[in-house]
Order: sequence, then structure tokens, then C-alpha cells
Amino acid sequence: MKKTIILIAAAVAACPAWAQKPEEGDLNRQMEVTRDYEPTVNEASKLNVKPDMNDTVALRPEVTYKVHPNPISYGFEVTPIKPVSVSLDNYRQDRPLYLKVGVGVPFQSVVDAYFSSTKNVNGKWGVLVNHYGSWSDRKNDNGIKTPAGQTFNRIGAYGERRFGRFGIGGELGYDYDKISRYGYDTTWTLENFTGRNIDASASALRQNFSTVHGKIYFGHAFEDLSYFNIRFGAEGAYFQDRFDMKEADVKTFLDLGKRFGQRHGVTLHAGYDVYKGSGELDGYKDNILTVRPMYRLQGGKLEFALGANYVLDNDGDRSESAFFPLFELKWRASDGFTPYLKIDGEYLNYGYRNTVTWNPYVLQGVTGRNTSEYNGRIGIRGGVSSSFAYHVFGGVSRYLNMNYGLNAYLMLLGDGANVYQALYQGNVFGVSQRDVTMWTIGAELEGRISGAFGLLFNLQYRGYDVKKIEDQSAHIGLPNLTAGLALKYNYRDKLLLKTGVDVYGPRDFDILFMYTDGASASAGLGRTHVDMQFDVYFGAEYNISKRIGVFLEGRNLANQRIYRYNQYRDLGINMLAGVKLQF
Repeated sequence: MKKTIILIAAAVAACPAWAQKPEEGDLNRQMEVTRDYEPTVNEASKLNVKPDMNDTVALRPEVTYKVHPNPISYGFEVTPIKPVSVSLDNYRQDRPLYLKVGVGVPFQSVVDAYFSSTKNVNGKWGVLVNHYGSWSDRKNDNGIKTPAGQTFNRIGAYGERRFGRFGIGGELGYDYDKISRYGYDTTWTLENFTGRNIDASASALRQNFSTVHGKIYFGHAFEDLSYFNIRFGAEGAYFQDRFDMKEADVKTFLDLGKRFGQRHGVTLHAGYDVYKGSGELDGYKDNILTVRPMYRLQGGKLEFALGANYVLDNDGDRSESAFFPLFELKWRASDGFTPYLKIDGEYLNYGYRNTVTWNPYVLQGVTGRNTSEYNGRIGIRGGVSSSFAYHVFGGVSRYLNMNYGLNAYLMLLGDGANVYQALYQGNVFGVSQRDVTMWTIGAELEGRISGAFGLLFNLQYRGYDVKKIEDQSAHIGLPNLTAGLALKYNYRDKLLLKTGVDVYGPRDFDILFMYTDGASASAGLGRTHVDMQFDVYFGAEYNISKRIGVFLEGRNLANQRIYRYNQYRDLGINMLAGVKLQF
């Protein structure tokens, strides 16, 4: 296994500088705007939304119906700007028990269950269960019906206790996710090799991940900095997959903060993260130290912040550091006109666990390189009362060692025979890196007509400059255009309707293919093209009473060929229906 991982890593790094022209059948490939439901921990008891108004349309927060899960993050792009909205799934109306159960066509299942305390002002606690499953087979690009079942599950508990301004809290949970590597494409193997032997059974294509995770913290809530605030704690996780790839993560942190007078404030964050592999991943380790001091000045209409983020990374074989300037200037000229300038950055670990979170179809044991991200943005936001809001912005981001996936097909030559056999079942991704500069312009508009009708529109256009290596270009699979339009209707919180469309522009992906006889290997790059994608959706919820409601959700109503990841075709028209209970 370790030799295999080294082999694919070497092939990605030393791939010859040539690319195949896309086949005619590749010109109609598409991808999906949103990924399947992925459970996340949410507080079930209290509405606790503190948006950064630089990055948020400034309308009055209202409880709105969220028809579908969060969009998939393809990584390494300016974080999407979301308007202030709160899902009914997060708003428990001070009732301790919440239950959502649904089934779908093709066969899907969803369960969200929360039990939480709601009355104690000095603390809270709760338990939760999240589940989503998609159980149908799917056709790949060759029309072969392939086992494609996948499921995402979480159980957890959390609690917090306040003693005046000081408190203690923690979380404990277990995640189990299972996916199928159903997205293989046999076209090029049939054209180039004989004796193809791909095991497309469910057991051969399966990959699963399990994670035990916890967190504990002590200190103040950083809500009133007129007092000295301190908060410290640690969080940890133990992660493993089907192939005995294991990783343990421990992150410790310390936060300090104090306001001086009415205008000046100082905060300091320090963190130390440790990542250590075991089992078949025992060669991996990484240690990251972060120090981030920050000064803030608030004087009437003007807000100013200045700081720095220093990172020291050591994996035992190398040591590197990164420095990110932090700057923010905001002028509240009026409610309808607030220009701002913001500069920031971060250092991202791409060990095996984080790489799998980014793309669960990577080859087992493959890790990316840690990435430095530098961002600058200028924009204007504003609004008129609670009926209209806008946000326009432009920015530039610089990524050092941006990770991107390459569909990887590996073939093994038999003993002296001119017959190739698939070394890995299904379609896996290798990971490569390039330095990338990205420019972004975008706008968001939100409007309301009375209290019942609402409209939300967002648009972003990005340009990319991808660094060449030995005159070899790379296709990193990011779209130039993303957009969305949503229409909402709320009749007295009795009937809630939402419909809209999400749009992603065309994308190009690299494909890595390699074949070897054990003594030598050859490799090359191909390319596939993904056309513009339109994902039409609809959702409805009817509350029979304050405690009982029914819902209906539909995705991909235009029945397009949607791809979340290259060559992984998603469901066509699909529906979910069920009930929601609150007691």
C-alpha cells in the first residue's frame, strides 16, 4: 500500500508535459452545484446568529425555510457570501425535542433528532442524531448501472455551564460515513488496454470513514470586553478508513481580550495543532503553531482593525513559516451605504482527514500539501429598512500550494503478459498542487415584498492565473461563474414555499492515467470538460400545528446530468418528503 501511494505521488509530480484532447463524449459532462446532505452539529436550543456584517447582506434577520443543505465547498475560493437567514431546522421555539424524518425517491432517507435543555439561563445541554442515506444504484458515463449507496451519520452530545461570566463547555460525538467509488469511466481503458478486469461490486467500490471527536473549553464568552476575557481549551479527533489509514488530531488554543475605554480593544489568539498518522499512515505527522494579535478601534462611523497571523509549520522533515497581514476598515456612512476594505489570510492543513473532507474519493492514504491563502476584498453594502439590501464587492486571492484533484486510473501489467489489470477498483483521485491567483467580482441582492414574499439573487465571477510547471498547464476544476436565484413565500408561518436555481459555469478537470509492470511506469494527463450546470429546486413546508409539520423537497428538477465530482454522476430528479415534530 505504501509503495502504491508513493507511486501515484511520483506520477503526479513528474507527469510528462502533454495532454490529450477531450473526446467528443466528454464535452457534455456536467457537475452539481450542491452536494448531498452532510450532517453537521447545530445547537438545537437557542437562536445564536452573529453574522459578520462585512460579509452579510444587512437585512433584519427572520426565520426562513431552508430547502436544501449547504452548497458543497470546492475549496480555494472566496467564501460565498450568505444573507442573514436562519433555518427552521435550527429554530426550536424553546421546545426540548425536535424530530425530522423523511424518505425520498430514488430511495433516500433522512433523520434529524435533537433533545436539548431550553430553560436554564446558566447553561444548556443536548444530544443529537443526524442521518442521511442514498441507496440507489447509478449509471456511470458508460451507462453501466453501478452500486452507489452512500450514507452520512452523526451522534453527539454537548453541554455548557456558566458561573457568572466564566463557563465550561464541551462536545463529544461519533461520525460514520460510507461512500461508493462508483464514478469510474471505462472508455479510455477499453480503447487502450485489453483484458480489463474492474470489480464493480458494492464491496469492491466501498470506502468508509469513522471519526470520534470531542472538545472542551473554559473561560469567558468574549461578549463584554470591558472586562478582561480569557478562554482556553482543546479539541481532538481520531479518524480511520476502511484501509487502516488512521489519523489523530489534537488542537489546543488560548484566547485573550480586553477593551480599553469605549474605542480601543486588543485580542490575542494562540493555537498549537498536532496531526499524527498511524496504521498504514504511520509516516504522517504535522505540527502547526499559530499566533494572531489584533487591535481594533471603533470611533463613531469608522471602524478599524489591524493585526497579523503568524504560522510556524513543522512536520519533522521540514519547517516553514507564513505571515498573514490582517487589516479591516469600515465606514458606516449611513444605513444604506457602508464601504469597507478587508485583508486577511489563513494557513490550511491538508492531512488525510482534511483531504478526505475536501474530496472523499481520493486514493486511500493520499494527503495534500498545506496551503497558504492570502485574501483582499473591497466592497459596499447597504439597504433600505428591511425591504431591500445589497452587497457588491471585488477582491483578489493568492494561494500557495493550492490542492486540486486528478481522476486517477492505475493499471498493472501481469507477469510478462500483455494484459493490464485494474490496480484500484473504481475511480479515485490523486492530489496535485499549483500556485494560483484568483480575481473575484460579485454582487448580492435581497428584497422583500410585505412580509410574505422574498427574493434573493447572488452572482460571482472569478478569473484564475494558474502557475505553469515546465510549461505544463493545469486544469483545477473551478468555475468562472457561480450564481443563484431564490424566491420565497411565507404565509403566517403556516405555509412556506421556496423555489430557485443554482448555476455553476463550465469547468475543466485533469485526469491522470498510469500503467506499470512493477519495474517501470509511464504516466500522462488527459482532460475532461464540464458544461454549465443549472440545478432547479423546490421546497414546501406546511405546519399543521405549532408542533407538527410536513415537508416536501425536490432537487435537479430539470433532470440534468449533474456531477459533484468529476465523473461522479449524481441523482436525476429526486424528491424527499416527511414530517417534522417539536415537543
